[in-house]
Amino acid sequence: VKFLLIQELTEIMSFGKRLKDIKDIIILSEKPTRKEFLFSLRLATLGILIVGSIAFIINSLMSFIFHP
Repeated sequence: VKFLLIQELTEIMSFGKRLKDIKDIIILSEKPTRKEFLFSLRLATLGILIVGSIAFIINSLMSFIFHP
């Protein structure tokens, strides 16, 4: 019982430390420049288009194979 209590307290303390670490990272971080933001937006859009295209191709192939 004592071990479980110590373990729970350790987990609570580590959770608090983790929250503090996250807060410190947010404080130190800075807003991306317009150029960085647009690059990230283009990259995310390209990734979504690629994954969507692959899914569409696979779906079309499966449709032709199983429903001729």
